[in-house]
Amino acid sequence: MFCLISFVESSCLAEETVTAGELWNDVSMSDLIKGVYIRGIEGEFLLSQITTPSEVVIDKLLKDWYSFISQNHETIIRVMNDLYKDPANTYIDWSLICLIACNKLKGEDVEQLLKDVRKVAYQKYQRNKEKKGE
Repeated sequence: MFCLISFVESSCLAEETVTAGELWNDVSMSDLIKGVYIRGIEGEFLLSQITTPSEVVIDKLLKDWYSFISQNHETIIRVMNDLYKDPANTYIDWSLICLIACNKLKGEDVEQLLKDVRKVAYQKYQRNKEKKGE
């Protein structure tokens, strides 16, 4: 699955700079592929727990994120889909939009966070476009 995601992303990026939202909403991105991606993020939190020196605060935070993501794959995908419906969020990469989706699911107000991340994500997108000479 990872190879498939990489191939889809690479083939799209070869033609032009595609935004994270455009790629996420692409018809070839099934919920199965999106679920594999979410499981990858979940795995990163698990790996971080194993490899990070044990501090109570960090350990609890990593366990909380891992637990939340592992129990809410489908819901996270739905919230990410909704967040990417807003064109202003299209430049935000998948990992950040996933964490924003999780915060939203936990009942947090994410509007200010979205505004801040949008600015940085758009600037990063512009820099990548300039590097490619588009």
